[in-house]
Amino acid sequence: MLTPLTIVTAADSSFFVPLQNLLWTVAQCEPQSKLVVWDLGMTPSQLAALKAAYPTLDIRTFDFSKYPAYFSPKTNSGRDAFRPASLSLAATEFGGLILWLDATSIIQGPLLKMRAILKKNGLYAKAQTGACGKYLYPSSATALNATVEDRAQPLRNPGVFGMDSGNPAVKDLMTRWTAANLNPAVTNPDGFNRKGKHFSNESAIFTVLLHQSKNPIEMDDSNILIQARQYGMTRLDVQFRRGFKDVAAYRKWRDAK
Repeated sequence: MLTPLTIVTAADSSFFVPLQNLLWTVAQCEPQSKLVVWDLGMTPSQLAALKAAYPTLDIRTFDFSKYPAYFSPKTNSGRDAFRPASLSLAATEFGGLILWLDATSIIQGPLLKMRAILKKNGLYAKAQTGACGKYLYPSSATALNATVEDRAQPLRNPGVFGMDSGNPAVKDLMTRWTAANLNPAVTNPDGFNRKGKHFSNESAIFTVLLHQSKNPIEMDDSNILIQARQYGMTRLDVQFRRGFKDVAAYRKWRDAK
């Protein structure tokens, strides 16, 4: 029997198309998992379309009034500040294994490896190219007391982020990550914008906080059948096909369903 998994994502109106792609792949590959979508500002017609396509979909409205103004996706610096807050709310309500997927992600198969990693290590966030210090805004680094060793860590992407919400080290990380995003000196320092190399500042902040954990968390960068950062395709079958080696591999998978 599969260990229960709660998948959490979020989107505003500008991410409606990739969100549809993600929801379709979840329905194909992880139909038994609970799926929660945070509405960050979708239009009434978009929400109606989602509810018609997925009648059991759990859609929540993120209450931005409870958080600083820079949490809003409409501001330049707040694209991702809502992420740890959304994850913490899900962990409190559902517990167990939680998987955050940015709306631009797609799933390529059953998430068996992800479950195994989370049960063993408590956390998943894949390493990216380059050291996080390259992307960390100077004022954010100062507010975090980021050391040279902190900045040398490989950048990790919390856009595909799995956790065992009962793991003590993960609980501590989530507490510090949420607090950091509520601290404008870290997340929204004077003069900050997300253009250029600082586009990944939020990922760099997360990476520093992970490395600063008192109880080190083992990381596993295995392939977990998730593709991140797909944008704009409206043909779901074509978009999903991109996750396979070739068209033949996709058709073989599709026809076996």
